[in-house]
Amino acid sequence: MFKIKDVVYLKNGVIGLITKVHNENMYWCEVCYPDGFHLGGAGWFSEKEIVEKVGEEIKIKIYKEWEKCKEDTYKKYGWEVIKKDKKRFIDLSDLVEKIEK
Repeated sequence: MFKIKDVVYLKNGVIGLITKVHNENMYWCEVCYPDGFHLGGAGWFSEKEIVEKVGEEIKIKIYKEWEKCKEDTYKKYGWEVIKKDKKRFIDLSDLVEKIEK
């Protein structure tokens, strides 16, 4: 079973950041491609579509990329978009700060 903030490999070859959990086997993943997050690529993935959690080094990179994605979304659309869907736009800035110290 996975939880919010887990970073996982998906069977389709990309990396997902879990931001919502529907039940024991459905997870909302923000999808990170080699060029960054594509918010349109996010969706529900079953436990069968998740291969495994990524290693710590990759997780840190994904957390930083997610914070960049949120900043870019803010610059383009404003905070209202992020505030509207707080569950989707989880805050990882505190974790990124701890990692960088």
